[in-house]
Amino acid sequence: MLAQSACLKCSERKKKCDKAYPVCGQCERLLFRCYYRATALPAGKTNIIQAESISYVYQPSNEETLANDLIHLQSILGPAYISRLNTIVLNHRQIIIHLATAFLASCPRWMPIIQQYTFQQICEYDIPQTSQGPVLLLLTMCMLTRPLMSKGHNNQPDALRESMYTTVKRLFWEPGTIHEAATTIIKAGLFLSIYEYGHGMLNPSYMTMNPINIDEAELMNNDRLELELESAKSYLSIDSHYFAYHLQARAAIWLELVLRVVRDPNAITAAGRLRFQAVDRGLLRYLTIILGLGMGTCCEAIAIGLNAFVHLHRGRLKLSNSFHFSEQDKLESSRALETMLRILSDFFDDQLFKNPGFIIASPTDDNGIFRETFPYFVHMTYVILLELKEHGRFEQLPTSSEAPPLEKEVEALWSILNFAAEHWQIARDFMSVLGQP
Repeated sequence: MLAQSACLKCSERKKKCDKAYPVCGQCERLLFRCYYRATALPAGKTNIIQAESISYVYQPSNEETLANDLIHLQSILGPAYISRLNTIVLNHRQIIIHLATAFLASCPRWMPIIQQYTFQQICEYDIPQTSQGPVLLLLTMCMLTRPLMSKGHNNQPDALRESMYTTVKRLFWEPGTIHEAATTIIKAGLFLSIYEYGHGMLNPSYMTMNPINIDEAELMNNDRLELELESAKSYLSIDSHYFAYHLQARAAIWLELVLRVVRDPNAITAAGRLRFQAVDRGLLRYLTIILGLGMGTCCEAIAIGLNAFVHLHRGRLKLSNSFHFSEQDKLESSRALETMLRILSDFFDDQLFKNPGFIIASPTDDNGIFRETFPYFVHMTYVILLELKEHGRFEQLPTSSEAPPLEKEVEALWSILNFAAEHWQIARDFMSVLGQP
């Protein structure tokens, strides 16, 4: 059944609307609350959204009001704080859902943390009840959509982002929140940790999300991981996010193990060389396993794993003058890093082949890839660019003269870092260290 004109949401966003009633295709795909003007409805039909939603129009002034309310909230102490926060959330329900929906439209490819059905349930049922877990999760989702700096306000930090961070941080550490065993709070804690990491607040980030305990023997048991993934393939076809968090945690522990190896003063001994080789083989197999799952399933785990891979081989290059790390070892590490860059290049080429109009990103188009990148991916990009800069983009390698230079890879990686700087402070810091390659 078709309406007589486009829905208000598509009209507001200047998008093509298929006019399907009661929910158009655009709103269904992006989880927007679809509504039509009364004069546009099919005969005998009524809007399925309440009148308060019909009158809602997203405007920057709504952001300023919400930011001011959250700033004034911080002066309230005791139980009245939660009560006032619940009132603010209910009063600004539409803008909070709007921002959280924008998060879902851009970020699940990097951090598949909440399914659409769960999000709808929270919006429809949990916000009116104002339980702390769902409110905390929605506010963290909104916080992650905000830019680093306000636009048109003398390049000042985004007020809504900062006020949301203060609110989320306080709510997360409320005794009632900490003792509430709910997945929404765990997810919100992960988001909060990511946010703090992305803005250079490393100590608060690690305090928010304590390291997961797993021993080294279990970590390097890739046979077991492969069996687990094989047994879960039928489930992965239904829910591709099934192992996403487990793989990210595992990749983070690989990174921690790599850093221990490269910082170990015994790395130059024969035993240290054997340990390096064992970690190298295990990490490479782990990367092979998760790359086989595809970028859409565990992109952040791949970014963390590649980050560990780069750190490992950079560590060997720095120690390559010792007796136990020969010139052959140095050559192997250089080639390993170059191969990893070629893999990324192949990924870009694959995207170009599948999508002829593919772009990395542009200031005016939200459809480019890596438009919203999460901090671990930003960190990986920085480490690779730093390696390229320090080693002359691998020009010293005895590769074939016909081999194409790495200019395309450098350009792609720099674009990722450049656009991430709109969102994350660490990206700006990295760019100031690097300068444009």
